[in-house]
Amino acid sequence: MNHIQRRVFRVFVESGGDLGDDAEVQQLIGCVENQLLLLPPKVRHALEQFWRGGDEVSYDRLAGTPGQCTATPVSKAALQQRVSRGARLLENAVRNRSWGSPPAAARPGNSGPRR
Repeated sequence: MNHIQRRVFRVFVESGGDLGDDAEVQQLIGCVENQLLLLPPKVRHALEQFWRGGDEVSYDRLAGTPGQCTATPVSKAALQQRVSRGARLLENAVRNRSWGSPPAAARPGNSGPRR
């Protein structure tokens, strides 16, 4: 597990998520995957390398390789900024989600929107 994955899972636990609950972990992964799609292309590409990679992913290995959006190599500093920005956005999305309880529509006594 790399540092970006640890950051996301730490925020998940701090927000009430349970790493022992497979369904909640799958919801977390789905939440992160959906948020990745919403990120700006350069940030998304940089962050995806770390989210989907293992321990072997590093800034040094990825820096200097052409970016997905442009054919020019990405500097280490630019890569770090993009990954950091994307990680903060993911953390906010995880933090703002309610974990440890069923979604609002599935809670007892909640029959859906009122008319």
